Amino acid sequence: MTKLQYYYFDSIIGKLTVVEKNNILIYIGLPNARLSKVKNWCESKLGKIDFELIETLDSSSFVQLDEYFNGRRKLFSLKYSILQTNFRILALKEVEKIPFGQTKSYGEIAELIGKPKAVRAVGTANATNPLPIVIPCHRVIAKNGGLGGYGGGLDMKIKLLEFEGWTE
Repeated sequence: MTKLQYYYFDSIIGKLTVVEKNNILIYIGLPNARLSKVKNWCESKLGKIDFELIETLDSSSFVQLDEYFNGRRKLFSLKYSILQTNFRILALKEVEKIPFGQTKSYGEIAELIGKPKAVRAVGTANATNPLPIVIPCHRVIAKNGGLGGYGGGLDMKIKLLEFEGWTE
């Protein structure tokens, strides 16, 4: 059985559910994610889990999320694990490189990872990103300048982009 710890983080976009395994970040549930969905995702990746709510919020993920949402951090430097396929990890690692307040298109990400025809697959990698905010999938937009999609909805994506100073 895998022991996981989780906590809630109040942010400008709502309450996030943050999951760690031995102080390594493995999942961030956006505000619309029910705890049962978060647990099911963790079990699908790790098998049977022991899920413990923690109240002491001194982990590096809590500190860095707090700094980000208070405008004191633009780049995360914490330990995390991306529990995804190799292609999705490759795409998400490229998304992680998009600077604060900037955007790239799904097509640009596909080009950067050497898979120029994999635009839809990059979209799927973004849609299944287990670490939103830390891996800033909200910074990925459509080639034509449209916003594309976002797991938390377009209003949340716009709010995050505007928070970072992005202008269309």
